Amino acid sequence: MTMHAALILAVAAGGSLGALARLLVATMSKSWIEGFPVGTFLINVTGCFAFGLLWALHDGQWSRPVVAAVFTGFLGAFTTFSTFAFESLDLLQQGRTLAFVGNVLGQNILSVLSLSGGAWIGRCL
Repeated sequence: MTMHAALILAVAAGGSLGALARLLVATMSKSWIEGFPVGTFLINVTGCFAFGLLWALHDGQWSRPVVAAVFTGFLGAFTTFSTFAFESLDLLQQGRTLAFVGNVLGQNILSVLSLSGGAWIGRCL
C-alpha cells in the first residue's frame, strides 16, 4: 500500500470514529440545559483539549497515518474547532498577534455571516 492510500484510509477510519463520537456526545447531552447547545459546547471544548494533549504527547514520534487518523480524521470529524484553536494558538506563539486577532475575529464573524447569507440564499431559492 502506498503512503497516499494509507493516509486516505487512516483519515477515513479516524473520521468515521470521530463522527460517531460527535453524535454520541451530542445525543447524550441534548437535554442537559434547555435552549443551550451543550453538545456543541462540550464537543468543541473537549476536542480542543484532546488536540492539545495528543499533539504534545505525539511529539513528532507518530507515523504519518496515525497523525492523519487522529488529527485530521477523528478530531477533524469530531470538531474542526480544535484545528482552528490550534492554528490560532500557533499564530499567537509565533508572536503574530495581528494574524491571531484577524484569524479569531475573521473566522468567527465571517462564519456567522456566511451561515446567515447561505441560509438566506437557500430560503430565496
